[in-house]
Amino acid sequence: MISVPERILCLVAHPDDLEPQAGGTIIRFVKAGSEVRIIHAITPDIDAQGGKIEGALDRRRNEARKASIALGTYSAQFLDYHPNDLRHTQATVQVFDNEVAYFDPDLIISHHEVDTQQDHIVMAKIAGTVCRRNRIALWQLSHSFPGGYLPQRPQPNMFVDITSVQEKKMAAISHYESQRKRYDGLQDGNWLEIIEARDRYYGGMLNQDGLSKTSYAEGFVVSKMIWKENA
Repeated sequence: MISVPERILCLVAHPDDLEPQAGGTIIRFVKAGSEVRIIHAITPDIDAQGGKIEGALDRRRNEARKASIALGTYSAQFLDYHPNDLRHTQATVQVFDNEVAYFDPDLIISHHEVDTQQDHIVMAKIAGTVCRRNRIALWQLSHSFPGGYLPQRPQPNMFVDITSVQEKKMAAISHYESQRKRYDGLQDGNWLEIIEARDRYYGGMLNQDGLSKTSYAEGFVVSKMIWKENA
């Protein structure tokens, strides 16, 4: 059993990165009394050729705000980096260092550096740098959906039972209507089903003896864990 962090800072590349991978965990932590802030580095508003998509910026922001409310955090912050400008540099790290200094988190949740999406990789490196102070724990997201399969990717080494909040998690993800339309077109209408199936798989793995009664779970790669007494 881990202690409940007082403050959790979620550093993700884009809106819709956090909820599919860790939405249930965030809901559980909020219910337990944690204060959670979500920072989105990039709010995509361009197509694959770099052209502006009319209304995309406001649409993605509104979706992320609605999703954060559904998680219970009421916290969605946007830094609006252009994808070409988000880099693991001293200047960029300083921006996130300032956020860490202001919020003083016990736990940072971010991407894993073994990923098929470039922005995710950069954010993972930034998160690893800003939590260099050993008092901050770091949990890295499991395989992001959608995302390409990487056989060398580390498997989750820590799981959170989200059985009691699974429906609320899926409701939060459902606010990303633009992404549902996008991915359902690519994946034959099953983006939400894939996310739910993965959570069901992790839950089943935790309930092999039939004693835990876990139906759904989320997995993380714990890069660094700090245990301390709650005040």
